[in-house]
Amino acid sequence: ARVFEWSRTEVNAAVTVGNITAAVVGPINGFIADRYGAKLLNVLIMFFPAIGFTIRGFAPNLGVFYLSYVVAYSAHWGTLMVAGMIAPKQFPHHTSQAIGFITAMQNALQFSFSLPTPLMILAR
Repeated sequence: ARVFEWSRTEVNAAVTVGNITAAVVGPINGFIADRYGAKLLNVLIMFFPAIGFTIRGFAPNLGVFYLSYVVAYSAHWGTLMVAGMIAPKQFPHHTSQAIGFITAMQNALQFSFSLPTPLMILAR
């Protein structure tokens, strides 16, 4: 934040923008899951956070920094929706454990998709 001369409030407002985005886009994620199934939503929720994290790494100004949170958080509730759709069918006796595991793996994959970003930044 100091490099870009952004205040703490401006940087922390990005999290608020992300949470508002998650609240607005949540029903859209539900529509996609109902209409096209959990597979398509699962693919989308893998890439949107990775794209958002990548944008964040190259953000030249505060507006692009906020955009990165909008993109990354747009898949926020989709993670739980997919887990809730898959777990009862595949693991009927261990549904809660399966939801926890599926959600953890989706978040780990989102993070792993964004790993090249810091390497690209460091290579500049």
